[in-house]
Amino acid sequence: MNKKKFILSILLVVLIGFVLFLYNTFNGNPISKYVSKQVLENYLEETYPEQEFRIEEGFYDFKFGEYLYTVIEIGTADKEGNVKEHQFRISGFFNPKVKWDGLYYDNLDEQLAKRLSQEAEKEIVPLLSDQVDSIHHIEVHIEVLKGKFDGDVQWSKNGSTSNVGVAINFATLPNM
Repeated sequence: MNKKKFILSILLVVLIGFVLFLYNTFNGNPISKYVSKQVLENYLEETYPEQEFRIEEGFYDFKFGEYLYTVIEIGTADKEGNVKEHQFRISGFFNPKVKWDGLYYDNLDEQLAKRLSQEAEKEIVPLLSDQVDSIHHIEVHIEVLKGKFDGDVQWSKNGSTSNVGVAINFATLPNM
């Protein structure tokens, strides 16, 4: 009888462990959720110290293994009562980090960035063409936050880049 109880106890522990594993896989766990919220609060305090936020209840995205939070800017209601909401993604089990800062991306000046990217591309293509044989494609992507530059600013490789993110991607044709 003791052997049968022991085997049933082991099976019960394995079954409970399997159920908890499945739950954690699809819903996350309360400890990770708490830690991810603390990481987000610290990130907001460090990155945007002048602004006040309210963090809405987050949820676990099992596809990517990350927590998603909606952050509301306090004091940003328009005439209709709509407030600015931004999405944040936090991932990482042992050392969670903010992987998506919706406030940053919502404040990008896309039209200015597109124009500056085109101007930069026109300047960079000839410079790279002199150094690299058989360039197939060059793409310049610039990120500019709203209000950091006037709308009539021109691209300059010697200009201030403290408020600009620049990425250059290029592909060459294989040597035959």
